[in-house]
Amino acid sequence: MLAAAVLLATGLPQPWLLSRAAAFLFDVELVAEDVSLFGAIQAGRLEVFDRESLVHPRMPVAVIEGFTLDYSIFPQDGTFVQSILVLHLELFPDFSSAEASNAAFLRRLISESSDGSSYTSARVIKIAHIAVELKWDSGVLLLDDLSLSAEFDAYGGSRIEIISDALA
Repeated sequence: MLAAAVLLATGLPQPWLLSRAAAFLFDVELVAEDVSLFGAIQAGRLEVFDRESLVHPRMPVAVIEGFTLDYSIFPQDGTFVQSILVLHLELFPDFSSAEASNAAFLRRLISESSDGSSYTSARVIKIAHIAVELKWDSGVLLLDDLSLSAEFDAYGGSRIEIISDALA
């Protein structure tokens, strides 16, 4: 037990533990840097890869910097994830063809969460900066300078704001 505590204190297994949890929950490969699992789950940088991508196995579908997930082990309302805060999110989903897709897990995640039984729900989600490069069969969509703020209550109510500095 002491050896496990010392090992956790060094920070060595924390990126591996976070990567394993992401693989289990979301069926993705996660490369994590500067991870802390004490108190809130924090990571300096996360790279997310679709495990089923055949054409782009080393092209991330997302790069996240400044990630913090605050949780409650014994939530009174059943919501384990209290907040998700992200400083910078870059998304690179490629839907240009079924063979080229690096984001099949996004389709799975959306379809799984549409039945209302998602374990990914949070009370508060805030992303300070979002950039997206979305590819599909007939083109590319580039979005930059977006931010997101979302709050959800226990009764199904929500408030979501997506702000673009380019439109302001």
